[in-house]
Amino acid sequence: MSCHGFQSKMAAVTRDLDGFRSRVEYMREAMRSSLADRRGFSDQQAEDIAYYMNKMFGYDSVLPKSPAELPAYKSTVTEFTDDALKIVYVDYDMPGPDRSPWTAHPDKDGTFWIPQYGASNRVAHFNPQTGEMKEFRVPNLSPALIHSAVPAPDGSIWVAQAGSKKLGRFDPKTETWEEFAHDWRKHTIAAHPDGSIWSTGGLTRFDPKTKTYTKIPEVPTAYGIGIDKEGTVWFSQMTKDGTIGKVDPKTLRVTKYIPPFRDRTRRMHISDNGTIWFAVYDDSRIGKFDPKSETFKDYALPHKQTKPYALGLATDGQVWYSSYYRDVMGKLDPDSGKVIEYPMPYVDNGMRDFFVGKDGRMWFATPPNNKVGYFYVSNRQRSAEAR
Repeated sequence: MSCHGFQSKMAAVTRDLDGFRSRVEYMREAMRSSLADRRGFSDQQAEDIAYYMNKMFGYDSVLPKSPAELPAYKSTVTEFTDDALKIVYVDYDMPGPDRSPWTAHPDKDGTFWIPQYGASNRVAHFNPQTGEMKEFRVPNLSPALIHSAVPAPDGSIWVAQAGSKKLGRFDPKTETWEEFAHDWRKHTIAAHPDGSIWSTGGLTRFDPKTKTYTKIPEVPTAYGIGIDKEGTVWFSQMTKDGTIGKVDPKTLRVTKYIPPFRDRTRRMHISDNGTIWFAVYDDSRIGKFDPKSETFKDYALPHKQTKPYALGLATDGQVWYSSYYRDVMGKLDPDSGKVIEYPMPYVDNGMRDFFVGKDGRMWFATPPNNKVGYFYVSNRQRSAEAR
C-alpha cells in the first residue's frame, strides 16, 4: 500500500467498515498479479486489513484528529527557503478516475505517452499544445499493471505489462496491438538504436524481427535501465547488493560495479557525457558513476527519510529527484553539491520518473493524484501560471 497510493486510495476520506472493505477489494483486483506472486491474499486477510483501517481511519478512529497532536509531528515539517518557493507546477488531469499515470515519456514530435498502472489497462497519448489526451486499451483483460510506455526508433510504442508479464507493441498509425508473453515480470523499458527492446524485472532483450526474448541470466532482477551513446545497456538492481552494471549488446557480456552506498538503487539516467546517475532509495543518496575512470561519487540528501524515487537530468546539468516519503522535490547541483528542496502541491505524490521533453521541460506523472505535468523554477515571483 505504501507503494501504490495508501493516502489517496485508502485514507483520503473517512469511511465505515463497509467502505474500507470496498477499497480493499479494489486493491485486490488492481494488484491481483502481485498478490498472486506472494502466495495469494485470503478473504480473512482482507477482512483483517479492512478492520484495522477502520479502527485507524474510520469514524471512530483511535488516532488523534490532527497529525499535529502526534509526538513526532514537528520533526516531519519542512522549512522552505524563499528560493524554494519559486517552483512552478503545470499539471493536467487524466480523462477519468483511477488512471494511475506512471510517467510521461516524450516522443520526437513533442507529445507524450503515458502508461497507466493498476486496473486501467490503458496507455494515453497527450499533446500539450492542444490539450488532447487520447487513450488506448491493451488487449490484456486482467490488470496489466502497465509500468512503461516508450517510443521506439520506428515510431512504435512499447509497453511493459508488469502484471501480465508481457511486452506490448502499439502501432499509432493503425492503432493495433501485438503482445509478447514471457515468464519474467516486465518493469521498465529502453528502446535500443538497433531496434531491440530491453526491459527490467529480470533483464531481457527482445528482438521484434524474430519475436524472441533473450534472458540475461547474470541479472535475474533489475530495476532502472538506460542506454548510452555507444549503445551499451546499463541497469540498476533494487536489492541489498544494489549494484549497477552494463551489458554489451553484441556479446551480452555483463560487468557489475559495487557503489559505496547501494541499499536499493532505483532509477537511473545517463548524461550526455556518459555519466551514470542513480537514486539510492534506502540510503537517501544520489549516486554518480564515471564509466571512464570506473569511480563513484555520492551525494547525501538533507533528510534520512527522503527516499529518492523519480530522477531526472535537466538541460542545465542539474539533477532532480522526488522524495517518496516527504512529498518534496529536490534539485542537486553536481558542481557544488548543494541541494534545494521544493514543496509539492500534491499529497502522496507517488512520482516514478522524470523525462525531459522536446521543449526542455521536466515532465512528471503523479499516479495517486491522477495528473501529469511539468515543473520549472522561476527567477521572479509569480501569482499565477497561464495554462
